[in-house]
Amino acid sequence: MVSSPALRRTVRRCTAVLVLAVGVAAGSVVTSSYLAPSLLAAGALLFLLGSVVYTPEWAVEDE
Repeated sequence: MVSSPALRRTVRRCTAVLVLAVGVAAGSVVTSSYLAPSLLAAGALLFLLGSVVYTPEWAVEDE
């Protein structure tokens, strides 16, 4: 399958967006400790920023 790297990259980014949303939602619901939801959201945001800034050569689809 030619578009496999692009598809995998898209699935990872979509998963990170969902994890970011869950982290933000959990942070707004949890009243005792904001540490775990904040770390979850921060990790997902860092992954998204990293995937935008850096894309490995093997993940770029040849056209």
